[in-house]
Amino acid sequence: MIVGRLSFQIAFLMVLMSVAPAWAAQDGVPENASPPPSNVTVGIDGHYRVGRWTAVHVSGELAEPAGLAAGEDSSDQPLQVQTLDGDGIRVTYWSPEIKRDDADDAGGRFVYVVPGSEAAPLTVLRGAVRVETRFPQFGRPSKEPSMIPTEMPWVLALGDPLGIETIGANELLDRDPTVTVTIPSSARSLPDQSIGYDGVDWIVINRTGLPLLGDMSPTQQDALAEWIRLGGNVLLNLGGSLPQFQSTAPWLLDLLPLESDKVVRVDPSAVETWTTSQSRLEVFDAATLPRGRGRVLLSGRTTRRIPVTIAAEYAVGLGRAIVMAADLDDAPFTQWPSRMDLIYKLVGNDFRLKNESVRAGNRVTSYDDLAGQMRGALDQFDVKRSFGFSFLAIVLLALIAAIGPIDYFLVNRVLGKPLLGWLTFPLMAIGLSVVLITQAAPRHTNADSVDSSDGQSTTSRDSTQQQVSLNQVQIIDLNVVDQGGRAFTWSYLYSHDATRLRVLSGPSESLKKITRGIQWAQTAPFGHPGREFGGIQLAGENTLMPPYSVTPAFAAADSATKVDGLSLPPRGSKSIATRMSIRCEFPESLEMLRRPGSDQLRGELINPFPFDLLDGMLVYQNSVYLLPKRLQAGSRIASIDSVRQKSFRRQLTRQQSFEQNQTETEIWAPGDFRSPQRIAEILMFYQVAGGQVYTGLTDDPLSMLDLSHALVEDQCLLVGRTEEPLIETSAERVQTGGTDDVGPAVALTGETLSIIRLVVPVRVTRLD
Repeated sequence: MIVGRLSFQIAFLMVLMSVAPAWAAQDGVPENASPPPSNVTVGIDGHYRVGRWTAVHVSGELAEPAGLAAGEDSSDQPLQVQTLDGDGIRVTYWSPEIKRDDADDAGGRFVYVVPGSEAAPLTVLRGAVRVETRFPQFGRPSKEPSMIPTEMPWVLALGDPLGIETIGANELLDRDPTVTVTIPSSARSLPDQSIGYDGVDWIVINRTGLPLLGDMSPTQQDALAEWIRLGGNVLLNLGGSLPQFQSTAPWLLDLLPLESDKVVRVDPSAVETWTTSQSRLEVFDAATLPRGRGRVLLSGRTTRRIPVTIAAEYAVGLGRAIVMAADLDDAPFTQWPSRMDLIYKLVGNDFRLKNESVRAGNRVTSYDDLAGQMRGALDQFDVKRSFGFSFLAIVLLALIAAIGPIDYFLVNRVLGKPLLGWLTFPLMAIGLSVVLITQAAPRHTNADSVDSSDGQSTTSRDSTQQQVSLNQVQIIDLNVVDQGGRAFTWSYLYSHDATRLRVLSGPSESLKKITRGIQWAQTAPFGHPGREFGGIQLAGENTLMPPYSVTPAFAAADSATKVDGLSLPPRGSKSIATRMSIRCEFPESLEMLRRPGSDQLRGELINPFPFDLLDGMLVYQNSVYLLPKRLQAGSRIASIDSVRQKSFRRQLTRQQSFEQNQTETEIWAPGDFRSPQRIAEILMFYQVAGGQVYTGLTDDPLSMLDLSHALVEDQCLLVGRTEEPLIETSAERVQTGGTDDVGPAVALTGETLSIIRLVVPVRVTRLD
């Protein structure tokens, strides 16, 4: 009998082992994920990042329904793409209503989604047409479509990759490059919205890419230019090819402060010295870059001994463009052994793989990125009760003692009735459960008073349990020079009871007063399990939570992006993020003055906003002017010299000076969630604060918020908090009937940190 039972168990285990790979392929990351169909293209030539906006290009009947006439609306057959978020919940991304005339040459269209995991399932729907596939898994990005890990730099080469694609590669050891370089074969794979470049670190453009630039549609050109203005990084080579760029891609040169179309011959000695090269470089053709503009990286002389700028960094909106006045993809640089050293001098360490030993050095927390610390800070709610491990351990020990020794001695020895144990045990368990449920109820806060349907204010335990808490951090960046900007809002929603919500995000009335409209607005789930945010990745789809949908907003002054059917589990929270592209409106006379040959600002400072600025500061290069605690709307400071000034890095690191030239810097605590404002300060100027050396944490998912590169000679930043949120978030409860059955509005309570940064030009003038 024992042998028979053992044989049955062995057979059962063998069957279980045989079907386990099939289950793993369905619920986890498949060993060999099939490539997307030919009519569905993911990312940029198959490359994408988890948790970042990713372009999904569809063609054929998916993009253009059968029987749709030219110019006819496609709203009756909307295009939608489904995937999983970081929690494994299915999300539907709706494409905006488009017309047949808007399609590309091949009839294709783009939809933008946020994959929540590697090899996440992907479903494209339009009418009766349905295509199911997956995002590529992490493989060999240099040879195939692949997910790109966060620590690996991603470079998009529009033209010759200049040898960047070989960084870290070793054929003898069969080691792949440590940099992912995407080289598009055609313009069709390039996104038609700037958000499609979300995961790209750098774009390299040179003479070889001119045919590709010429094939780009106007929407693709605008998308690339907007990506640069909203914080992108571009390395542009302008040598003898300057006239070709002027004829093929004038929209790209319009981003730069070029003043001349003259091409000169340059003596290469300055380049040889800068790269400490032992190899001789021949004379090369160079575009004439303006002098006194941007930050000069390398100066030299022409063959006629005339001073010339060879390399410079220019601020382009909120982004930057590094211009090398030479065609690095042409002779004599193609044969020069030190060309890669020159590229490293231009871009710094941005093309190097992040040090894994440094990333793994912080074991205090489950995350190694500032995004994880900000997540922890936003996920703290006053209404939510939390219990430490020591308290729970004491409760368990008390329960064991009550049902063990205490129950035994009380029932058996004192009362002498052992059968009472069948009554005392369930009574103690029920009593302890009641105590724990009571203690787990949400705290009563000042915001617990809600308006009832009859208009009267009520405060009750039921209203506290039904309310939804919202913690937010908002960072709005505007630019006086190009009258553009962006907004980023990270929201955490919490509910004591399970609920479904429709969440809308749009500009507030205060923000509308200084803007001319919203170019686009996108809201999506933000964050995913991993080293950046913390948490453990769950395999497969979370079928216990209902799906929800995301609808973008485009080209309207009061655009509101929408998340429909967002589910919050009991005592659970959900993270979403909203991003906007803004067109602002400031007077051209708004500027600051600087004395010639000095790094000190002068003149008056005006608060240009229609709202008060709290804890304001004016940042110029490595100096910060600490403004009054409240700078009222439209108020003036007659002379900026009268304001207290100090080193900006010392301000960020809270460095204090003592006697005998001793200084003390505030040590960064990666596990401290008490001050979202402090974390936001470091995120906004990560490199100035010392980066990973100071915090011990990386800055990858929120690196677009770092404006350290914008602190240049010809502009300064006005930074401060606002009393009211500049991005308004509202919620409505969704009834069980579906996302179209919307109930009453939900009163959102919680904390909102709203910060605005304004880039102001600095003009050099002589003393009056």
